[in-house]
Amino acid sequence: MKKIDYNKYISYILRIGVGLSFILAIIGIFLSLNSNKTGKIYKYTSIYNFIYINYMKHLSLTSFVFIPIIVLILTPLLRVIFSIFMFKQEKNIQFVFITSFVLIILLISIFII
Repeated sequence: MKKIDYNKYISYILRIGVGLSFILAIIGIFLSLNSNKTGKIYKYTSIYNFIYINYMKHLSLTSFVFIPIIVLILTPLLRVIFSIFMFKQEKNIQFVFITSFVLIILLISIFII
């Protein structure tokens, strides 16, 4: 039976995330240069409150500029989630628990801190 190379899929996830973020950043810069709108930046303690609640619900120009940041935050998160499934399929329970713990820490740091 042929062994699946999971590292190849992980590298695809990371490349797609960074590439998509780069393309969205270029589009956001282009839109902001062609617009007279200025967005106010508020200071919040959480990335979740700052980006999602205050900008994404309005879908304004300022929110579009922050979409690449969200994609970059989600890229390693998706990599960790994929790694959990990869270790589970390989029946490596120790690394499933370790990676799940890393996922919990990432989620706490994104949504609470």
